[in-house]
Parts: sequence; C-alpha cells; structure tokens
Amino acid sequence: MPGRPRGFAAFARLLRGDHGQRVALAPADATPLANLPLIALDIETTGLDPQLDRMLSLAALPLRGPHPDGEDLEFLVQPGVPIPPASTAVHGIDDAAVAAAPPYPAHHAAVVERLHGRVALGHTIGFDLAVIAAEARRHRLHLPATASLCLAELAAAVLPENTAVDLDQLAHRFDVAIEGRHTARGDAVAAAAIWVRLLPHLLDRGIHTFGDARRVTAEIRALLSLKRRSRF
Repeated sequence: MPGRPRGFAAFARLLRGDHGQRVALAPADATPLANLPLIALDIETTGLDPQLDRMLSLAALPLRGPHPDGEDLEFLVQPGVPIPPASTAVHGIDDAAVAAAPPYPAHHAAVVERLHGRVALGHTIGFDLAVIAAEARRHRLHLPATASLCLAELAAAVLPENTAVDLDQLAHRFDVAIEGRHTARGDAVAAAAIWVRLLPHLLDRGIHTFGDARRVTAEIRALLSLKRRSRF
C-alpha cells in the first residue's frame, strides 16, 4: 500500500510466520527463569496419536517463575467422535461427560490468549501442543507458534544420569502429591508443582535464563535421538 516504508511486506510476513499465521511473541532468551512467563498445560485426549485423536479436556495454569500469575483455564471438549473405552479407563472421560460440552472452536480464542507471550510448560509438552495444533488445523483456525519447555527434558538435564523422569516418578522425587492423575487439571497442577521444585536445581546447575533452558533441553533431545539410533 502507498505510504508504507520499504521492507514492510517482508516484516509483516515475518510477524505472520508460516502460512500467514501470527507468531506469538515469545520471551527473550535472556529472561531469567525466576521471572519467566509460563503456562503449565495438560490435555486429555481420545488416544495417543496427536494428528488423529481428539482433545477431550484442557487445563492451563499461568505462572511467572515459581508463582501463580493469573486465572486458570479449564474446559471439556465435545470431540465429535466416540471416546474409546480404553481411553476412558485412563482419564475417566466418557461420551456422557462431554455430551453437553462445546466443540474445540468455542475454546480456541481463550487458548490462544493464554498461550500468547508465555512458554508452554508440561511433561512431554510437545504432545499437548501437537494436539492443539491438530485441532486448529482441523477447524481451519489460526494458531500462533508457541515456545515450550518439557519437564522431562529439564529434569534429565540436571538429575543424575538414568534417573527416571516420567511424571509419577518426578512427582515422587520432589514430594508432589498428584490429585487427579490423568485428568487435565491434576496433571497441570502437578507439572506446575514439579517446576517449582525443579527450579532451584536448574539454577544450581547454571541454568538461569530461558535461553539456557532451551539450550540444555535441545542437547537432551539430541542425546536421546542418538541413543535411539544407536540401538538399530
């Protein structure tokens, strides 16, 4: 358009990101972990394939460093497909429980608002974010990119080698009682509590900033990938 400075279009594309989607502003790498804006997140689903299975519930707890930082978000989702009994046996959500719940698009704006400017935090958080992304694509909704930190990777970076880092074992190690295991709220609250206990260990290991945390988790992912390939 006339009057726009040279390079405006390229800058606009950068802000939109791939496919014309807006990119959520992530905290700077220099942000101290003790002041990092986070959203502890957990999702329950119809199964374990994030591309095919559907969201059933979501809970998100905003934090700033180790402190609560706003209102929680929690909702049920009508998935539009029958819930397999094997999934219900894990999280307790059956077809009747979500019969009156709205479908995912009714919640999307709230999800985007809560993710914006924050780092998604959870145990194997990549799965949860993949489910959200799949729901957004399924309903042709825009979803900004979201920075994330995985509790399992952070724990593996600072705990003794071969320490088990699944959610139950981390909860036991850090004396966190999980109320409502395999519910979105129960697991999100547990993730937040484990983060609070884990933070001093990160600081003691010289992991002080978001950039430090990103670096060590990337190293852990690369090491795990190498170990998996070496088995073949």
